[in-house]
Amino acid sequence: MLTGMGNWRLLRPLAQVSRPRLFLLTAVMLVRSTAPVGASLATMLVVSDISAAEDRSGWALLVPVGALAGCLLIAQLSQLLIEPAQFAVRREIDGRHRREVGRVALAAGLSRLEDPAVRDDLQLAAAEPANWTERTPGAAACAQLLWVTKWVGALCAAGVVGRHSLPIAVCLLAVLAAQNTLMSRQWYRMVQVWAGGARHLRRAAYLTGVTTDAPSAKEVRLHGFAPWMIGRYRESVGEHLGPYRKAKFSLLRKQWFPFAAVSLTMVWTLDSLAGEAQSGQMDAAALSAAVVAAWLLFNIGASGPEILDIEGGKVPAAALARVRASVRPAVTSPKAAPGTAGARAEPPEIRFGDVRFTYPGHTREVLRGLDLRLAPGETVAIVGLNGAGKSTLIKLLAGLYEPTSGTIRVDGARRGQGPDDDWYRDVAVVFQDFIHYGMSLKDNIAIGASRQGVTGAALDAVWRRAAADMGLDDIAARLPDGWDTRVSASLPGGVDLSGGQWQRVALARALCAMHAGARVLVLDEPTAHLDVRTEWDLFHSLLKVTEGMSVVIVSHRLSTVRSADRIVLLEGGRIVENGSHTELMARRGRYHELFQLQAERFTDGGEPALRKGGRP
Repeated sequence: MLTGMGNWRLLRPLAQVSRPRLFLLTAVMLVRSTAPVGASLATMLVVSDISAAEDRSGWALLVPVGALAGCLLIAQLSQLLIEPAQFAVRREIDGRHRREVGRVALAAGLSRLEDPAVRDDLQLAAAEPANWTERTPGAAACAQLLWVTKWVGALCAAGVVGRHSLPIAVCLLAVLAAQNTLMSRQWYRMVQVWAGGARHLRRAAYLTGVTTDAPSAKEVRLHGFAPWMIGRYRESVGEHLGPYRKAKFSLLRKQWFPFAAVSLTMVWTLDSLAGEAQSGQMDAAALSAAVVAAWLLFNIGASGPEILDIEGGKVPAAALARVRASVRPAVTSPKAAPGTAGARAEPPEIRFGDVRFTYPGHTREVLRGLDLRLAPGETVAIVGLNGAGKSTLIKLLAGLYEPTSGTIRVDGARRGQGPDDDWYRDVAVVFQDFIHYGMSLKDNIAIGASRQGVTGAALDAVWRRAAADMGLDDIAARLPDGWDTRVSASLPGGVDLSGGQWQRVALARALCAMHAGARVLVLDEPTAHLDVRTEWDLFHSLLKVTEGMSVVIVSHRLSTVRSADRIVLLEGGRIVENGSHTELMARRGRYHELFQLQAERFTDGGEPALRKGGRP
């Protein structure tokens, strides 16, 4: 009982449940727990009337027998209603819990999501049971409410016994409380063993995905990875289930003690009650009521399947609390008002001041004292060898990471101290590993304006404009359902796009955000899937439609970005050269050296340079 009382916090989610649902569930549980006690009292009346049958009419038995039948019928009916009533309440609580998990995960910085401990907790907090051991907060709340009502029934049964023998009633309650406490502790330890293997579960899930997902199917089949993957999967599952199996067998071996305690208590109770009846301290009717109530006390109050719901349901709630405590509090900013096509404020000035950054869990600084100014409406190219810190700089600029030290200011305000949601509306990013969304071609582009709050006709205008900018009209015309074609071969009626076509879709998605009001366009290797000539043509179109916008481009191909207003060369996390293509070539420094090395790969004529507006 004491253990159950310590779980009162599990009842908190019930405060947010629909009142009719909560009332129905509570009423059904109370009836289910108390109706058997009523049946024991009715049994006493039946026995009493039978004993006095010689002095009374047979019709007098109809009342106690009817009461007994009514109690049994009500108990059976409540048993039938309890499952659908619990389902409705569980669904409401779990839905709210999962929405909160999503909110907290979105509030977490990218560095936190990359922390293995946080990822383990997010998997536990998801409350998506994959087997019989895992439970949800909704199941825990309902089970705790059931525990409360069961104890109401147990106390009622103890009251019937105590009416005839208070010491026996107190002893029965003490043994019941001890049994429940012991069972709760044992199940808690077993559930903790299961939760402690979350990293093995996550690894097994990853191996399952790699083995069965379409994107990895080519290599798995061609290189014969499947047996190796299956072997690693079995190892992960074994590392998770091994300790759990030991904990479960240990629990089962210890079940003899509570069983023996309850059995001996019941034998002593029956013997004591029989002795009192023989001594004339109670009649047959009172004896029958006391015996039935004593039996019902354990039958009603003893821990059942709900104990696993209670202990298992603590896991996702505790995991969510840990994740919530480890991430920055989400700053609530007002939602963007529905906009109109082309509604955009002036591009901002962005300054990096002595920015340093080290990835969590590592010691090497990726950025070391970086100072950089991005002027409003300027096109800046970030170049450098692999590992120079280009992608990290982009993630910091996008607000996905915060600097380890130093500041990033937007129009003079320190961005790290303002609502991230505001900045996320101002920046549109195309990452090198952009996502291929399994939805229609139209939606793949239109979701770019989600942050800007553009809807209706305005949304239709901005996504169509972005699609036209990237030359997607001809591609859509060749698809079976045009813009409504689902661009995923794994979906019914869907088709896949080529790498270059997907590149255009990703760029159109970012331009959709720009046309809807974003102020900074960030492109991380935006043409990695294109050949040199197609890349030049695409950049010709891109620079033309971004006239007057702030654009930051990361690229390995120096010949492509030489038309940028300014080129920044990173090495070792620092800016080593900064200027226009002409200026940097004239210095004959590191940029000149890298450009010449790349130029040797092409014809003597090289490639035509690009200017804003497509002017060579």
